[in-house]
Amino acid sequence: TCPDCNGAMGPIQLLDHRGGLAQGETRYAAGEAEPSRYMHVIPIAGTVRAFMCADCGLIRLYGDPEAA
Repeated sequence: TCPDCNGAMGPIQLLDHRGGLAQGETRYAAGEAEPSRYMHVIPIAGTVRAFMCADCGLIRLYGDPEAA
């Protein structure tokens, strides 16, 4: 349920800047994460799930931490 209007929240997919689905799942990194020295890869902390209210349009994002 939407915390603003009590409407129904449903899953949505996030798109990239070209309007296509983002490459694979949307992921996130820790705020202090830095790229590795050699490969310049930022360690992934988990994935993002997105939901939108059908009534007021509120979008909520939730982080799903990856299992260690």
